[in-house]
Amino acid sequence: MDTTVIVALVAAISAIVSPLVANHLNNRHALKMRRLELYTEKRIAVINEFVSNISKYLVNESEVLETELGASICSIYLYAPREIWPDLDALYGYIALNDRKSAKRVLPDIAKLLSESVSGSNIKKTAHNPK
Repeated sequence: MDTTVIVALVAAISAIVSPLVANHLNNRHALKMRRLELYTEKRIAVINEFVSNISKYLVNESEVLETELGASICSIYLYAPREIWPDLDALYGYIALNDRKSAKRVLPDIAKLLSESVSGSNIKKTAHNPK
């Protein structure tokens, strides 16, 4: 076979395969971005629900059902950074001991840390144990 024919075949195959590969890679990237977007939306919703339910519970215990509070407490661990887990544990300890004053004191700091985690800020300290 002549080298010109081989080069022409390679060029023709490349012209067919290249757009297919590019399209496939673009679709995979778009799918990953959509999954990340959905995860972020869910994460923000869970964090909002958590802060709202805990706040309602601390202000007026009867306003939030125990099941809603429990679900919020369990769900937040799926979306909160590990660095915040000790703060969440401390908050739940205060709630379990019915120490509303301490729980109300640490909740704003936890909410700020959760907000920073959503916005992409680095978490350098914790509400429970500031450094």
